[in-house]
Order: sequence, then structure tokens, then C-alpha cells
Amino acid sequence: MLREGLKMSPDEGQEELEEVQAELKKKDEEFQRTKLLNGPGDVETGASTTIPQKRWLHFISPIFVQALTLTFLAEWGDRSQLTTIVLAAREVSDT
Repeated sequence: MLREGLKMSPDEGQEELEEVQAELKKKDEEFQRTKLLNGPGDVETGASTTIPQKRWLHFISPIFVQALTLTFLAEWGDRSQLTTIVLAAREVSDT
């Protein structure tokens, strides 16, 4: 990765930055649109017309779920991991 970074042209990084900024802007616009459709809610009472999220979503971030999923999928085919699983299963079945 370091070698690729050193060989990368300055414009290449700028293009990536612009793509990310465009995606963030799009998500922000969607959020604002959703907020307008649901209404601002009453600030003084704390009442809101938005749909309450499930309780477990407050503890588990979407970024964490995505990182866990990507790591699991990336490691699934790793031979050492498969060997460890097989050895552990063999040890459990022998006892």
C-alpha cells in the first residue's frame, strides 16, 4: 500500500476525496429530506414524529457491523482459520 501510495499521482487522491464528498453530500440530502417528511418534532417536549429505532441499534453502529462482516468474509477462506476450526472440532469430538 505504501508503494502504491508513493506511485500514485496527486490527482488520484483528489478524485477519491471528491467521490467521498459527493457521497456524503448525497447522504446528507437524503437525511434532510427524511427529516422534512417526518417533521421537526417539538423541541421543548422532546416529542418527535420520527419512527423510534430499535434499542440494540443504539449500541451497535452500522460501521461496526460492516467492518465485522467484511472481516468475516475476508477471513473465511483463510487456510489457517479453516485448519484451526477443523482441529478444534476434532479435539471436541475426541473428548
